[in-house]
Amino acid sequence: MARIFRNMRSGLLTEGRFTRYLIYAIGEILLVVIGILIALGINNANEVRKLRAFEVKMLHEVRNGLMRDTLLIQGLQTRLHVVDTSTRVLLDHAEGRPGARPTIDHVNGMLTGVLLHFHTGPYEAIKAAGLDRISNDELRTALMDVYDFSMPRALDMVHKESILFEDQRKALVGDMLEIVLVDNGPTPLQEHYEPRHEGLMDDPRLATLARYRRIEASRASFRLKLVDTGIQRLLERLDKELGREAGPAGR
Repeated sequence: MARIFRNMRSGLLTEGRFTRYLIYAIGEILLVVIGILIALGINNANEVRKLRAFEVKMLHEVRNGLMRDTLLIQGLQTRLHVVDTSTRVLLDHAEGRPGARPTIDHVNGMLTGVLLHFHTGPYEAIKAAGLDRISNDELRTALMDVYDFSMPRALDMVHKESILFEDQRKALVGDMLEIVLVDNGPTPLQEHYEPRHEGLMDDPRLATLARYRRIEASRASFRLKLVDTGIQRLLERLDKELGREAGPAGR
């Protein structure tokens, strides 16, 4: 092809047709420019597809993490419900209100542990690559609101409340309760509290501990509800964005 163009140029110059040669040269330059533009367009389109593929992949990872967080919150709320029920029975007895007689199971229920954490790895990976990789501005803002505000605030507040309760627990539990390790077979050994004296249920210090625990658990439950609300809204935005990517055939 190049040889043909060279022969055409030589023929035009030999015949002295400069005007035609000039037109030909301009046309050749235009063909080269068009070819470069087409190549750049294809390259840019490929780059856009790669960026979008990365974005979609990471959004799926974020969604999976949020689904795990939803299950985690449900489990923690169940444990906090045990705390709420147990402390209510203990306080009803301490304050002379009618109700179920408290047992050591209620004491153990009151001391049910709650460990809060979130699956933030996929979001951190997006941040490392650049949040501008998320093309949807509203979705990007929603991600930042949940991961950079709601989750850290919940972790901080629950942690602070837990420290306050832990100080009270250490101060009171040692005199009232002893820890017994229970072997549940294939599962790890679990801590179980047993009373150190017979009058445990009438010990005013137990009621004090129950009050602290009830307040802490109530606040933790409230924080978790706020985070869960934000997560559900974010999941709706993610589903909408990923549904747009899948198109009608993928729905």
